[in-house]
Amino acid sequence: MKTRGRIILPILALILSLRGAVPQEPKDKDAIEIPIVLKTGDCLRYEIARTTTGEKGPGTLKSVVTIQVARADESGWLISWEHGDWQAEGPGQELNPDDLKAVNLMMKVRLLLSLDRHATNMRLANWEELRDQLQKGLDALTAGMPKDGMSKEMAYSPKTLLRSMYQNRELMTSYYTQEPQAFFAFSGKSLPLSKPLEAEVQLPNPFGGEPFPGRSRVVVTSVEKKGHRAVVASSMKLDPERMPKILEQITKDMGLNLGVPSPEGFSIKNVAVDFMAEYDFDLVSGWPNSLTLRKVSKIEGMSQEETTTMKRLPEAKPPVPKKT
Repeated sequence: MKTRGRIILPILALILSLRGAVPQEPKDKDAIEIPIVLKTGDCLRYEIARTTTGEKGPGTLKSVVTIQVARADESGWLISWEHGDWQAEGPGQELNPDDLKAVNLMMKVRLLLSLDRHATNMRLANWEELRDQLQKGLDALTAGMPKDGMSKEMAYSPKTLLRSMYQNRELMTSYYTQEPQAFFAFSGKSLPLSKPLEAEVQLPNPFGGEPFPGRSRVVVTSVEKKGHRAVVASSMKLDPERMPKILEQITKDMGLNLGVPSPEGFSIKNVAVDFMAEYDFDLVSGWPNSLTLRKVSKIEGMSQEETTTMKRLPEAKPPVPKKT
């Protein structure tokens, strides 16, 4: 099962990148609005940190992401989402130069995001350009592998799985837009103060087949009217009874695609997939001051947890002219 887990955990990581629509009900008189005030040329910077806990213990990577509105018209927006250099953070987290180079080849990316007028549909406009860049990263990562083919052990590695994912626009879009999808999830939405929003969800299956069933919950935890701020918490839990069979089929199909069929009698029984988020919104601009995303996946004794934080950086002030 441990070897098979090398397929399952990356699949779970991809599943966790999916986002369901924010549930909507008739507008309450006490509701708050998260406005969409995006103008061409708007540009903000956020410090982003990703902490992953798995078999090798916790590890944190940090970068700065620059978000710029490249175009705004009646059809929606084109948004540039660009990561700077990534660095390992914390004691014992130093990466050797080759590993750091590979990380930046794969993660120092510029996404061009097409967002519709209602901020409900996001499309990765430059996916082919991104695919070519990521292919270079994977080539660098696998340069030391034997040239006469991969062993079964290698076939289960996340690198091999990612290589196959990068050939699929839907999979790559799901994986690389997880932070942007979460960032804009509440843009233009109305959220009641009197009660939480709860709904059954059916997430599209990027691997094909049965959608992923679950339940979502959104609640406004606090509002500071004078400061024009609101804190919103959301969560989503996939159905623990139906997900094992769905994940089992995906794993079998992926194994066949990699040339290593699942063993006779292979099954998955215990699966837990949870997504939690907290936002601190500026209610004038609609931009988050900060957000924290936490994703947890557990299966048959294995677990993987990822926490991503984004904190808005102060806008650069123009230089003060020197006195003459």
